[in-house]
This record gives sequence, structure tokens and C-alpha cells, in this order.
Amino acid sequence: MAVQYFRAIDGLGRIVLPAELLHHLNWEKGKMSVSIEGKDGSLIVSSVPAAGKKLLPPSPVNP
Repeated sequence: MAVQYFRAIDGLGRIVLPAELLHHLNWEKGKMSVSIEGKDGSLIVSSVPAAGKKLLPPSPVNP
């Protein structure tokens, strides 16, 4: 049986990421947009850069 994870969704429809993940990725709460997709059994988390910034490479997160 596959493991399922549930995340809270705020009033604007945004997924609320756990503080542990934000700390591990060195992100500040509410300061970035991310794209999350599944690939080969892993989650690929990509951040959307602020204006004038370079896009960082995806950060794989294994469940």
C-alpha cells in the first residue's frame, strides 16, 4: 500500500508546506512560489524565481 501525505490548504488555495521542509530547503514562509510534480517515485520541488533572479535547479524530495 502506498503512503499518503495530506497537507493543509490555506484560504487562497495554497498548499501549506511543513516547517521542517521549508527549513531544509532554506526557504522563508510566504516568500516563494513552488511547482511540485512526481517523477520516478520522487517529488520534484522547483521554486519560481523573483524578478531578475535565476531559476534554481529542482530539489528532489524522496517520500
